[in-house]
Amino acid sequence: MRPRTLVPPHVESLSASQAGVVAVRQLLDAGITRRVIHRWSQDWIRVAEGLYATTPPSWHSVLWAGLLRAGAGGVAGGAAALFLHGVLPDVPRTIDVWSPSAREDFSTPIGRVAFRCGARAARGNPPPTAVEDSLLDFASRCGREHDVVAAVTRALAQQLTLPGRIVDTLDARPRQRHRRVVQSLCEASSAGIESVLEWLFARRVLAPHGLPAAQRQVRLEGGRVDALYEGFIVELDGERFHADEARDRYRDNEHALQRNLLTLRYGWQDMADTPCRTARQVADCLELHDWRGRRHRCPACPPFTPGS
Repeated sequence: MRPRTLVPPHVESLSASQAGVVAVRQLLDAGITRRVIHRWSQDWIRVAEGLYATTPPSWHSVLWAGLLRAGAGGVAGGAAALFLHGVLPDVPRTIDVWSPSAREDFSTPIGRVAFRCGARAARGNPPPTAVEDSLLDFASRCGREHDVVAAVTRALAQQLTLPGRIVDTLDARPRQRHRRVVQSLCEASSAGIESVLEWLFARRVLAPHGLPAAQRQVRLEGGRVDALYEGFIVELDGERFHADEARDRYRDNEHALQRNLLTLRYGWQDMADTPCRTARQVADCLELHDWRGRRHRCPACPPFTPGS
């Protein structure tokens, strides 16, 4: 077995700072000869022309390969940027990279790098575009409206941006896919957390699934409830954990004891990420209380599996 070539510490440090990836031009700029680079590369994994992974490649390695191919000014955009910001929970298979000049896309077993020609401001390492630009770039390439709504909702819920910032960025773009839904969501969010949750509940849970609207903001003993149906209540919680949890539980119990009203309680993720599952639960409760309407499957509804 051929012994592994020892690489100088400064090359290992450079590689480590770039998720294990180095560019041949970086090594040449450091004064390393092509002959030495060729010898080292026998132990490395070729990611794309002129780009090597010195360790088993990951999604971040492919992203860094794209940034290095883009050169100075290369910036992660779209879904990749939203993943880096923590807005999207899963790594995207297509990694958008903004480059000051045209570059040829390339693919790897882990993902595809798609270059977009243009300048974008960014901060971080690796550098993602600003949250507002990332959201709108994502919307531009997104075919499904509910994915756009989910991304914008999560960014607002995590306080990564403000509705006004998104609208300002939107206004600077004459052509923008999904403009109307982004605008509507930001307008609802500007009115407060209750308004955007009600907007999501009506737009993503009730309407696409043929479910009836509830009485909204009804006062009962112990306070106001978000949505009142015959036999049960729907409460929309903007915070996953908050100081009023004990009070909410007490009020839910009072409604059950005094009025025989069941309470269904939903948060951001239930409406932004799993609206179809939420709709199914609301429909089940409506039918338990003698609703005679007919629920609908929306185009995004997953196949039904018990317990899902």
